[in-house]
Amino acid sequence: MRKAIAAIGVLVAAAIALILFTGQVDDEEQIRRLIEDVATAAEEGDIAGVMDPVAEDYEDSSGLEQRTLRGLLMREFLRGRTLAAVVGPINVELIDDEHAHAHFETWLAEDATGSIWPERTDSIHFEVDLEKRDGDWMIVYTEHESIF
Repeated sequence: MRKAIAAIGVLVAAAIALILFTGQVDDEEQIRRLIEDVATAAEEGDIAGVMDPVAEDYEDSSGLEQRTLRGLLMREFLRGRTLAAVVGPINVELIDDEHAHAHFETWLAEDATGSIWPERTDSIHFEVDLEKRDGDWMIVYTEHESIF
């Protein structure tokens, strides 16, 4: 029994080392990291970080396009508004080698300057379609709805 546990431990350590040293992660993990990185960039007011994985032909369920989204973010970030984002578990479904779908909930709080209480909070469910283009996953479509 101890030998089996030790062998499993060695295999797990080897898999972790392979990922760490080669920098290779599977598509599902790449997509999870992309979504987490977008949330972090939004918290930091980093427009480029938010927009880099958004495809030029992006559109959301209300018809908002990539260029308009960039403008809205720029306006909000230039106003000095800060955002806190907590992303729940990200479920990823690989449709094929170049298409994926992710869904998750996130809690967003808009900071009210000088206050310890958020000005506005939302819990939002996101549905995200992604395509792999030139080796990188890109967000091509989103739907979102307030949960409460």
